[in-house]
Amino acid sequence: MTKILPEDFAKKIEKIAAENETPFYFYDEKILKNRAKNLLKTARKYFSDFENFFAVKANPNPRLLQIWQNCGCGFDCASIPELEIAAKLNSKKIMFSANFTQKKEFKKAREVGAIVNLDHPNDFENLKNCGESLPEILSFRFNPGERNLADNNFVTGKLNESKFGATGEQVLRGIEITKNAGVKRFGLHAFLGSNVLDENYFVETAEILFDLAAQIFEKFGVEIEFINTSGGLGIPYLPSESELDLEKIFSGIRRIFDEKSAKFSIRCPNLFMESGRWLSSPAGFLISKVVTKKETFKKYAGLDASMANLMRPGMYGAFHEISVWRDGEILPAENLEKINVVGPLCENNDFFARDRELPKLKIGDILILHDAGGHGASMGFQYNGRLRCAEFLAQENGEIEKIRRAETTEDYFRTAVEI
Repeated sequence: MTKILPEDFAKKIEKIAAENETPFYFYDEKILKNRAKNLLKTARKYFSDFENFFAVKANPNPRLLQIWQNCGCGFDCASIPELEIAAKLNSKKIMFSANFTQKKEFKKAREVGAIVNLDHPNDFENLKNCGESLPEILSFRFNPGERNLADNNFVTGKLNESKFGATGEQVLRGIEITKNAGVKRFGLHAFLGSNVLDENYFVETAEILFDLAAQIFEKFGVEIEFINTSGGLGIPYLPSESELDLEKIFSGIRRIFDEKSAKFSIRCPNLFMESGRWLSSPAGFLISKVVTKKETFKKYAGLDASMANLMRPGMYGAFHEISVWRDGEILPAENLEKINVVGPLCENNDFFARDRELPKLKIGDILILHDAGGHGASMGFQYNGRLRCAEFLAQENGEIEKIRRAETTEDYFRTAVEI
């Protein structure tokens, strides 16, 4: 199934391209808001105090974060700069989930009032000296180990091969240590998959965490206040894939929580998530131009964008649908040729598509890479002297807003020692 572009998309892209160089990122405010509102509305039918802490790593543009905040989202942060962005937005809902964390990072998390999610009980030594008092509430990140990660384009394997989180026994030890030290309230967290498109997977994740919560109550008399199933809500990058059924996810988790709460005679915890990709990816597009073509053993179309602008395809073979815009219109899927779409980096994995069937491309065609709003611009880099591109937002009222300028050569050398 071909992806549907937002209303007046071509007209807006034409206006931006006429006044700015490609490549650039384009975001649609209406899609951003609708997805955030849909997630929160659906979840709060089953968990009235549900919170989604948007994963800042997915897209740290402050203007976009402001939109999600105004819709009711908090922020999931993993570094000092991400914490500072959340603080500048005056967010009162911040989750700090880092790993192998330095003391200065815990200190900043405490300063901005974040709920700290400890990756391992050993981290408590660094955390407990980073404030005038102990945190009122503390969370632990659980890694169940024996479970397979969800299968998808770019994350496979077993959790016991992951660097994240602590074992069940370690979490229990962490609860005991921190409770004895004076911490009063607790939560549980687990991140068990990325871009998952199986609704049952999230229900199973919640059940795993509730069973651990029951062990904690039985052993220490501590009732877990929230269960955070983290991110992982997937989107259909491939035309053959379908959107997740949010109703099925949240109704399933509610059923499990009610059953487990009655079985173990403990209160039902609140539900948190840290969805970033699901909210951001479908609302963002990378816009690039065909600058050259060649044919050797295969056909190639070279773009002015590179892996430095969108790393996902080159990093782990991720699929992004491509639309072709020429002479003011999106070309239909006909008169196709098999072609490799690549960038100008001096690296052989600088690909956007391999052997993709596209309308026969011409130099000057504009290519639109879909589902790039999450983990697109945020993963940009400057290797080979390639610079990060500008970002634009199509507001609901139709106005176009530049929300990040393109980097310049001066930016590239700004932190270097002068010679």
